[in-house]
Amino acid sequence: MLVDVLGIRVRVRSNSRRLLRILEQAFGALPAHRFASRAQQAELTLLLRDGPTPSRITTPEPMRMHSGAGVLLGILDANNLVTISVEQRRALLCVNRAMLGFPYHLRYELMEFALYTLAPRMQRLLPLHAACVGLRGRGLLLSGDSGSGKSTAGLMCAADGFELLSEDAVFVEPTSLRATGCANFLHVRAETVKFVDDARLRERIRRAPVIVRRGGARKFELDVRTSGLAAAARPLRLAALIVLSALLATWAPAPSISIGAAPAWASGSPDETLNPKDTPKSASVPTTTYVASTKSATAPITTSKITWQSYLLMAWKYLAVSRF
Repeated sequence: MLVDVLGIRVRVRSNSRRLLRILEQAFGALPAHRFASRAQQAELTLLLRDGPTPSRITTPEPMRMHSGAGVLLGILDANNLVTISVEQRRALLCVNRAMLGFPYHLRYELMEFALYTLAPRMQRLLPLHAACVGLRGRGLLLSGDSGSGKSTAGLMCAADGFELLSEDAVFVEPTSLRATGCANFLHVRAETVKFVDDARLRERIRRAPVIVRRGGARKFELDVRTSGLAAAARPLRLAALIVLSALLATWAPAPSISIGAAPAWASGSPDETLNPKDTPKSASVPTTTYVASTKSATAPITTSKITWQSYLLMAWKYLAVSRF
């Protein structure tokens, strides 16, 4: 099986059809991003091991990472681990049958670790904990701590017509600022769904599987590839950064906008730092999305539709109006 991930082409071999199916569900049918005219090649072997299986496992052990002699290791336990050799452009993933009962951990803590380590190191890409959306080949990074709203901001942008590059991990070529990512899933909290205007998209989210993070957070896992949302077809050149925060700023509501028509005041210089303090009173925003921190904002976040309209206003300013 061949999959295109983060700019490289990976040949996947396995002794288990189930392992191949799990990997294909996670990384199949992604856009074939390229940083060069010809994609670099890598190999991933998925090995299902026979042997004694513990009778009771509630949650796999957290991953521990080790390295030595040019090999990187990610280990859950003696039976479930990943070895990576960047020099040889190969990775080996070994699991026992008990691990098949934990497809979430298998995908995100083993398969993703293998591919998200191998591909960027082969191409010398810089990893960033951020989401990214784009328009017309230009990308907007959405940075922030876990829980600040990166996935939700990405969802709202994608629903409004932006292309999604990634919801949580972005890999950047430093010299060109082109970025790649995996637009395979969006993870959506239940309380966010009501703010999605598109009724069909809301229904797709509510019918999506629910995953449970190690920390206990429950989220719908929306498959972007079958959702009707657009994924970035090629790497995006980063044009701007918006920092998200889980703090509530105290500003007046922003007007509703769409990609079809940006407000007149949104045509400023792309070098400006967009901060609620800098916008006209008529367009100032109670928002979790701003570049400079608002020191007086100390209340917990209260998500509202106004918040996301305000965010889209900033996204539109930087990607659709400003000249680069």
